[in-house]
Amino acid sequence: MKKLALPGKEIASVSKGVAVGSLYEGGGFATFFDEDLSVYEELRFADSVDFVSCEENLCALYSGGHVHVVSRGSVLKRFESRSPINWILLTNGKIIVTHDEGVTAYNLDGSRAWEWNVVPARGVAENKGYLYVGTSFGVVVLHSNDATLAMEVELGTGNWRVTSSCSSAVLVVDDEEAKAYVLLTVKELGDPEVVGVIPNVIGTPWISPDCLYVAVPRCGVSVYDSKGHEIFSDSLESSDECVGIWAYWDEELLVGVADEGLWTSYVLLYEYPFKRSN
Repeated sequence: MKKLALPGKEIASVSKGVAVGSLYEGGGFATFFDEDLSVYEELRFADSVDFVSCEENLCALYSGGHVHVVSRGSVLKRFESRSPINWILLTNGKIIVTHDEGVTAYNLDGSRAWEWNVVPARGVAENKGYLYVGTSFGVVVLHSNDATLAMEVELGTGNWRVTSSCSSAVLVVDDEEAKAYVLLTVKELGDPEVVGVIPNVIGTPWISPDCLYVAVPRCGVSVYDSKGHEIFSDSLESSDECVGIWAYWDEELLVGVADEGLWTSYVLLYEYPFKRSN
């Protein structure tokens, strides 16, 4: 495990090569780092930065009611969002956001590509031409090119949030029950079904690209197989106010941890096979 310390910062979200959040002194930050967690650029904002999503060297982040399009620490575009958002996803040249009124897709220049109304929408992931969106009853599945409805997946009354996808599944969190569900994606025959349940979910968990594992942020991390069996755990030596905020899985696993007792956040990097911290 490698560790990047972010003193004076409270982390809110992590994506490939960037961590965002708020400063204890006020305002927000976006810290950009390379593959060995060495910081090469940092941006400051008047308001906290709540969400970030990256694709290749391009990132979209949300701060103060505006979406910022950023490349390697340089802001390329800034535009106002339709309403306060609760998720952001940069995929296939579109910025998809969810909010209490539904889902909105923006082009990179800030123009709206489409909108779809479902109340409320919470989190979105893309998989093979479909968008999976969390709702109060489960998940809606939209065609990603025009947002037409493909399917509704009822999981029961709850506070459902979609966080991530892999080759054949999406990860859906029920925040009321603190559980994450590995849900198979749309296929030619049969409806999507739950293949595993992960308990005691804190923050934002993430599924690995090969669909084998789910990482749950702690003050460290817990890793489960897709059936919900824990296979690895690791914890930082920190204060009793240290909590896991966000996991992000690409080639390697990144975990964002906030320790309010020390007024410091951390980005943790884990390689597979997993090795415990010293």
